Amino acid sequence: MEFFKTDLVEIQDDSLSKIALQKALNAYEKCKKPVIVED
Repeated sequence: MEFFKTDLVEIQDDSLSKIALQKALNAYEKCKKPVIVED
């Protein structure tokens, strides 16, 4: 596991799962590796 710091767009939504999913997809697009995001 390695740390990859980047700025991610955070959508505004009442659903934490939608926010986390969007952040994970955005992070994957940037690094092309499996990701874990934290909010």
